[in-house]
Amino acid sequence: MSTSIRSYARSLLISGVLTSIVVVSGCGRSTEDPTAGLPGRAEYSGLNCPLCHGEYAEGTERAPKLRELGRNFSREQLVEYLSDPDAYIARDSRLTAQQTSYPAGMPAFRHLGTERLGLLADYLLTLK
Repeated sequence: MSTSIRSYARSLLISGVLTSIVVVSGCGRSTEDPTAGLPGRAEYSGLNCPLCHGEYAEGTERAPKLRELGRNFSREQLVEYLSDPDAYIARDSRLTAQQTSYPAGMPAFRHLGTERLGLLADYLLTLK
């Protein structure tokens, strides 16, 4: 067998092995958003919440995670907070302390109205 044929066969073998590794390493991983169909997800994305809180509300260095909010908020409280975060934070010492940990300020969304804020709150309260 000539050197060039051997070299070509070796490169095909290596290419096949690398392709197999890439395919196997991707098995079981889903690139689909598990929250895509949930009501309020469009609000979360459309309001650019992922820029600070992360694509899946996992939190970033700019803003806290938004998972398990049901431990500290009812739906009504969360709607009130989203409508005017500064006013809500002023009354809640836990949030006042947390606010100093993150550089991004939380914008007020009162202009969205109770219905849209309710959708967003419902979505956030489902995140575990």
